[in-house]
Amino acid sequence: EHTSEDGIIFPVMLDVTREDNIDEAYEEVEHLCGEGRNLVALINNAGMQQITPMEYVPLDAMKFAFDVNVFAPVALVQKFLPMLKKSGSARR
Repeated sequence: EHTSEDGIIFPVMLDVTREDNIDEAYEEVEHLCGEGRNLVALINNAGMQQITPMEYVPLDAMKFAFDVNVFAPVALVQKFLPMLKKSGSARR
């Protein structure tokens, strides 16, 4: 648990490529927000890159990179946006 002038930051670690982990993270944040707090930001710190020449990258590795870098952030936003909207912190 980390504190700042404006509130409390609760880091939640999860495997962003697993829908069940996203659901568990949502439940954890929902529980924390149920204590009179609002979700005011969602920070996705997951990411990866391939430094191998394209001709040598296995297709499975490339698919995993897209799961982490493209599809996971979309899944997180779709899951948490209603909670952000409820707090009035959602930005367009």
